[in-house]
Amino acid sequence: MTASVEYDPNLWPEGWDQPPDDNTSDEAARIEAFWDARLSLRHIHTFARARRVAPWATLGAVLTRVVAAVDPNVQLPPTIGSYASLNLFVGLVGPPGTGKDAARKVAFEAIELGKEYEVPPAPLGSGEGLSHMFMRESKDGAEQHNTRALVTIGEIDTLTALTKRQSSTVTSQLRQAAMGEQLGFFYVDTSKRMLVPEHRYRLCLLAGIQPKRAGGLLAEADGGTPQRFVWLPATDADAPDVAPPCPDPMLWEPPKWHESGAGRVIGGMYRVPMPIPADAEATIVAAHLARTRGQGDALDGHALLTRLKVAGALAILEGKFVIDDEDWRLSETVMAVSNRTRALCEKVLADETRVLNKQQAMAEAARTIVIEEQVAAAAVKRVSQVIKRSLARADGGWRSGADLRKTLASRDRSHFETALNAVILAGEVEEEQVSHHNQSGARYRLAERSR
Repeated sequence: MTASVEYDPNLWPEGWDQPPDDNTSDEAARIEAFWDARLSLRHIHTFARARRVAPWATLGAVLTRVVAAVDPNVQLPPTIGSYASLNLFVGLVGPPGTGKDAARKVAFEAIELGKEYEVPPAPLGSGEGLSHMFMRESKDGAEQHNTRALVTIGEIDTLTALTKRQSSTVTSQLRQAAMGEQLGFFYVDTSKRMLVPEHRYRLCLLAGIQPKRAGGLLAEADGGTPQRFVWLPATDADAPDVAPPCPDPMLWEPPKWHESGAGRVIGGMYRVPMPIPADAEATIVAAHLARTRGQGDALDGHALLTRLKVAGALAILEGKFVIDDEDWRLSETVMAVSNRTRALCEKVLADETRVLNKQQAMAEAARTIVIEEQVAAAAVKRVSQVIKRSLARADGGWRSGADLRKTLASRDRSHFETALNAVILAGEVEEEQVSHHNQSGARYRLAERSR
């Protein structure tokens, strides 16, 4: 069974009729090697195929679940700056009907978590509502009643609609949540002052994303919002005609954090930093130095942090409290799929924008033609009246075309021939051809019925 990057020209929106340039046999082999790297990954792949949902989407949903099960004091080490949160945001990408929600549900069945670790999914509300997931009012002020949450968004339209509300804070709060920063606002009304301290909560997010509806999220690129997401396809181009037998669910064994020996009180809180491999640290530091020196993309830091979170999630899925070299290598494959999937969303939006611009341009051109025709018709009507008035003053006499042209304003002379032909065809003006020694050509007079 050969796995490749999920791409289906019959399911993706119009315009996605060519596979990515790097979808080569080597790339397919790398993807296959990813699924074969661990029993847990092959189990997720087989379970997803058996249930007719996309393996990548199922993996994304599994990773958000196991990370949500981890206490917030488990963090990434301070490679750059301070400690970083493992809070993980995943987008399941596909057109309507491709099974985004089904993949999420299958993920709950493929990997079983103990009751003490399972975090019930919750819908997204306002930016202020995020802090209420963890804090509540008490007689002594706000108190924390929860440390873990898994937010689900059926379709990204929900987030886009929330961001369009007046004074919406949802995207800024989500960016802070992705980093484990303080949530909430210092309201004068203490009943609304639900401040969640940094790194005292675990919040993971799983969103369904239709490519043509991804514009709202991608528009936040300057703030780094889409870079904080892992974009995984909800389509499966290589889905087999005959599904494999469905394996039994796999029981997740959480890491034995108490055995790591890494836990200690740092900065006023108990932290358990996950060690990372030297290669990961070197890559992150090199990218940071490049940005510090004014080189590279300023948003690369978000992408590398997201990759490190994925590596941490893969380690946690294996029940490990250390991120090793294999986790880091596997995270590269996940991020390659993520980057390609996000790029495909950007492509389909760009294609759609070009189509809309073309339609708008054609409509504008048609409108311009109609206006020009209306203006020309009005000018012809005006010139026709001037011609008839000039001939009326001749009291039945003949006048040459040159004389009639002189009676017009300069702006109207370009319409003279058209207007003259119009009144002749209407029978309002008579035309006569003359030819003698002192005059040749045509002359005109008002028709008898118009006098």
